[in-house]
Amino acid sequence: MLLHAGQLLRRHGTLGNAFAHFHRAGDQDFREGLARFADALRGDAPGRSLRHLISDPRAGSACKRLVLYARWMVRPADGVDLGLWSIAPSELVIPVDTHVHRISRNLGLTHRRAASWATAEEITVALRKFDPEDPVKYDFALCHLGVSRECPSRPNRAKCQRCVLQDVCEVWARGSGERPQKTSAKKARELRL
Repeated sequence: MLLHAGQLLRRHGTLGNAFAHFHRAGDQDFREGLARFADALRGDAPGRSLRHLISDPRAGSACKRLVLYARWMVRPADGVDLGLWSIAPSELVIPVDTHVHRISRNLGLTHRRAASWATAEEITVALRKFDPEDPVKYDFALCHLGVSRECPSRPNRAKCQRCVLQDVCEVWARGSGERPQKTSAKKARELRL
């Protein structure tokens, strides 16, 4: 991978320029640009471990590592993200891991059971309703709720009763018999999502 990254650096000057090149070559389609970038990093005959490390977005995987890397490099510098690449944040897709997937299902941002590329796109489309220019900015908030276990997989009366997401949570609704509200832009701002 480092050998191929070095070749990209020599050819394009920076990995950001290389990604921008592949993004343009993929007709400004984030998935195709990311896939071409991944192809270049893996090289012509990658082994199994390299194919696992740098997955192919065309194969349907959520490609969390690649998508998270793109997020760090594209989103404006804020102490987490670096803002070094010249792609608009609006074109990014949210990095989906088990935590983001679970919380997104709880909030009705997706109903898909697998953390796939289609799931990542569906969650991103839902988040664009709150901020079309930067839908991926909600990644950390969603992930943190899952990692901290503040938002459990199954209803937990003690946690759920004090949760600020209670009125939009489908898990709480199933356990309490109430109908969840749709997550609104106002609610997203309140939660700093």
